[in-house]
Amino acid sequence: MKPVVYSTKKSHSQNLGWHRAGNDVTYFPNGIFKSSKPMFTLRFSYTFDFTHDTVYFAYSYPYTYTQLAEFLNTIELNHTISAYFWYECSYASRRLLCRTLLGNRCECLIVTTPERREGKRGVVVSACLLYTSPSPRDLSTSRMPSSACKKK
Repeated sequence: MKPVVYSTKKSHSQNLGWHRAGNDVTYFPNGIFKSSKPMFTLRFSYTFDFTHDTVYFAYSYPYTYTQLAEFLNTIELNHTISAYFWYECSYASRRLLCRTLLGNRCECLIVTTPERREGKRGVVVSACLLYTSPSPRDLSTSRMPSSACKKK
């Protein structure tokens, strides 16, 4: 899989945001082990199109905290998440689980059906991992809920 790239000059001149780019992409074990599992290195070549440009590289498309908040706001307004899941569920709600060290909300999304939410205690269907991380080392485990849960 090619890395994603964002060039500030390409964004201004061609209105092109994050996109897959690079050549000679290879993954190989690098001899480092974590919890007895081998770690891998991504190697690729990239030709810069502009001089004095700022170019960002990422393993996957970035998903911002703002995008997560907008996704959760949409769910909260509609009280439904059926459009995002491959099975039928007709009710979703959110609540504050805790706050991050920066003061951002860490949300808990509860997905169920209307029949189960009334009169039943402790019914929570955990259907999608909602996780974002500002740590570069965690990018491969971050999830994009609005696209990862999309119906196929």
